[in-house]
Amino acid sequence: MKETSAKGCAFKSPVRDAMKVARHFSAGFPKKSGASPVGTTEISSGNAFMRPYGTRRPLHGVPDTKVPGYLQFVPTERTEMKPLRKFSNGLRIAAALLAILALAACHGPKPDEPARAFTAQGVIQHISADRHVATIQHDAIPGYMDAMTMDFPVRDEHLLDGLTRGDKITFTLEVTKDDSWITNVQRTGHADLPAETAATNAAPTLNPGDQLPDAEFIAEDGRHVHLSDFRGKAVAFTFFFTRCPLPNYCPLMNRNFAAARAILLAQPNGPDNWQFLSISFDPDFDTPQQLAANAEFYRNHNADRWLFVTATPETLAHFAAPLGLMISRQDNSITHNLRTVVVDPQGKIFRQFNDNLWTPDQLAGVMRDAAGSP
Repeated sequence: MKETSAKGCAFKSPVRDAMKVARHFSAGFPKKSGASPVGTTEISSGNAFMRPYGTRRPLHGVPDTKVPGYLQFVPTERTEMKPLRKFSNGLRIAAALLAILALAACHGPKPDEPARAFTAQGVIQHISADRHVATIQHDAIPGYMDAMTMDFPVRDEHLLDGLTRGDKITFTLEVTKDDSWITNVQRTGHADLPAETAATNAAPTLNPGDQLPDAEFIAEDGRHVHLSDFRGKAVAFTFFFTRCPLPNYCPLMNRNFAAARAILLAQPNGPDNWQFLSISFDPDFDTPQQLAANAEFYRNHNADRWLFVTATPETLAHFAAPLGLMISRQDNSITHNLRTVVVDPQGKIFRQFNDNLWTPDQLAGVMRDAAGSP
C-alpha cells in the first residue's frame, strides 16, 4: 500500500502502524517476563478475525460490520477474545484497539466510492413508457461484461429524447457497488429491426390465491428438488443468473434475500416455517458448482433455509411463464424481466413483486404473514 496522509498523519500500512502506535501507548505498562508482545496479540482466530480492507473478498453488497478506516471485523456464529496470558497483555489489547480507533479517526470516514465509468455501444431495443429504462443490445464492454441485451436504468428521462427503437448509440455505463445507470447517450445511426414480439413485462396468468404448479429444480449440491418438497412452509423465490453483472438487477434480488432472511432469523418469536429459493434460468452456465460458489457470496457460509437452484427451459415454460416471467435468449445474450413470488404453506401464490423496488423489510413482512396463513 503506498504511503497516504490525512490531517497530518502518514502511514504505509494502517494495520502495521496501528501496532506501532499500540506499542508506544503500552510502553509504560508493567510487563512480565514471557508475555506476548503486542504485535502477536490474537483476536479469536476461529470465530472472528480482523483483516485489512485490501484483502476483503467482495460480497456483492451483503452487509457486514466494519470498523471505520482500513480494518474489517468479520463476525461468525461466535466471537470471543482469547485471554492472553497475563493482565498486562489485556492492557496491550486495549491499547491496540485504541490505536486502531485513533488511526480510523486520523483517516476519517471515507466518502462514497466514485462510480466506475465504461464506454459502450449498442442498439436500442426498447424504451420504457416512463423513459427511465432502456433495453440495449450492446457489444462487449471491456473490463466489465460480455455482449448481451440488458435493461439499463436512466436517471434523466430527457436523456433519451429523440431516440427510438433501432437507434445505434454510444453511451457511458456508470456502476457503483449497489447501483448502475447510463449517461452520455449519443445517436450514431439506425438499424431496421422487426416489430417487437415480446413485452418486457408480460401479464401473469396466475394471480394471488391461485395454486402454483409444481416444478423440479437441480440444487447447488446436485440434488433434484421439487417446489412441493417445501409444502407446509412459506416459500419466497426469485429468478436470476450468475453472469448478470448489473448490481440493481439479479445481484439486488439476492442481496435483498440475504437482508430479508437476516430479519426473519433475528426475530426470536417469529415463524420458522419458511424457505428462500434463488432460481437460475441459465442452466448451461449455472452448474451446481457455479451455483454453490455464487451462493457463498450472499449467504456468508450460512445456508439456513436458503437454497440456490437452476431450472430447465421446460420447467420455466410451465412454472415461471404463468407468473409473467419473460426470458429471451440470443447467442450469448439473455434478456429478462423480474419476478419475486411468495407462496403460502399450501402452495398458493400469496404475493408477487414484478420489479426491483421492493425492500427486504417488505419481503420479511410478507413472509411472516404467509407463514402464518391457514
